[in-house]
Amino acid sequence: MEFTPGDRVELVATNDPYTRLRPGHRGTVISVADTPKPTIDITWDNGSTLAILPDAGDRIRLLPGDDDPPPSTPAMPADPTQPRYPEVQVQLSGEDGNAFAILGRTAAALRQAGVAQEEIDTFFAEATSGDYDHLLQTTMAWVDWQ
Repeated sequence: MEFTPGDRVELVATNDPYTRLRPGHRGTVISVADTPKPTIDITWDNGSTLAILPDAGDRIRLLPGDDDPPPSTPAMPADPTQPRYPEVQVQLSGEDGNAFAILGRTAAALRQAGVAQEEIDTFFAEATSGDYDHLLQTTMAWVDWQ
């Protein structure tokens, strides 16, 4: 997907272990460069200026403009303590704690709730972009857990 200066975007995933940006943060594209490596410079709404490096696994999505239809999936909740899909419940405690089992249970619950496959793929990309702790944190940010 091509981005142009002025586009509003939302962070899907980043491999930068030091950033405070998290999936769901939004920003505005400032510039796009293809050389020497593809780079998308963004001014994030929280004041960060972290550039996105698509070749390094960073992912953003274009937010709809005023004349675009509303997104089919919910944006990040206004209250950061609430999951993206609070109506979807996934049992984490007392179950198989294997990462693949957690991914499978979460994807099945999202699918059963009618969440689009593209959004489930976004969850997978985000959840698998770090270690086991990152997987758990991502799952808890996306669904209601027990």
